[in-house]
Amino acid sequence: MGTPRERCAAPAGRDASALTAGRLVYVAVDEERGRARDALRGFLHGYYGSRFDVDQSAIFGPPGEVAARLAEHVEAGITRLMLGVPTLHIGHLQRVAAEVAPLVRAAARR
Repeated sequence: MGTPRERCAAPAGRDASALTAGRLVYVAVDEERGRARDALRGFLHGYYGSRFDVDQSAIFGPPGEVAARLAEHVEAGITRLMLGVPTLHIGHLQRVAAEVAPLVRAAARR
């Protein structure tokens, strides 16, 4: 069966290991899920409009929860995660880098 990347590469005669599977995922890290969700909702509704479903299309919450959800994408064959964040505030970016990224990298090595 394989990963989605492998299942798509084979019929096209492509080497799955030579393909990059990327995905843009919007994330917000905060111990209070509601606050993280609200930050994303404000950003994403401003960008895509109020019909954008934040609950369905974004990942938010404490660092471990965000990392676990991102790891699901890696396990599904995504090799490049592009993270969209609701703010460029240095504190939030540092949290993503220090508390989420290492967990996702560890999951990718499994």
